[in-house]
Amino acid sequence: MRALLRAQPEAARCGPRAPHLAGAPAIITRSGWHADESIRRGAPFYADAVHLAIVHHTAGSNSYTKAQSASIVEAIELYHVKGNGWNDIGYNFLVDKYGQIFEGRYGGMTRAVIGAHAQGFNTGSVGIAVIGDFSSTWITPAARAAPRLVDLLASRPRCTSTRSRSVVRVSAGNPRYASGRAVTLRAVSGHRDVYPTSCPGQSLYAQLPSIRDAVAQSGLPSSTRRQ
Repeated sequence: MRALLRAQPEAARCGPRAPHLAGAPAIITRSGWHADESIRRGAPFYADAVHLAIVHHTAGSNSYTKAQSASIVEAIELYHVKGNGWNDIGYNFLVDKYGQIFEGRYGGMTRAVIGAHAQGFNTGSVGIAVIGDFSSTWITPAARAAPRLVDLLASRPRCTSTRSRSVVRVSAGNPRYASGRAVTLRAVSGHRDVYPTSCPGQSLYAQLPSIRDAVAQSGLPSSTRRQ
């Protein structure tokens, strides 16, 4: 996980759950996984809307219990802030292999919070990380199936309206795409689509086409809501 996190720029214990996103499953809030709000370095920044989702894996161990997931999210927050010097945890949401969804970066789950998960493409994207290493292991049905990863992706405004279609985003600059370059991306993309990395792992990346299809077929109404 350490190598993966360094490639990303700046950007049981489970308690309260809040179904804040229409059509999405209940989400474990920051207070539910015991986020350390005292270490946040600054106020959140917001984009005009969420235009695409970028899927990641955390590249950590796949051997964890359901009760340990909250502690893993805590550890990622600590590393992102204290290790990388970011303002907060980089991801907007995290999903474990049991299908639990965790609120990530502070700022409001229904708002277009700018994360620190995909250098050059943080603005206007939602970063969703599946906890574990999916280089050669497929994500579990619980993590993938509705109402989990698919419903979380489909419930995002603007991503819902584009469904599996392409979107054009202008890079803010990274080793793959120079600043100012317009790039055509899927509305649900993998981290490797925007940055020179193996994330989200070959197995999870291979599942993205079927996940896009499931999002497109989810039956959720298209949204024109602003964030």
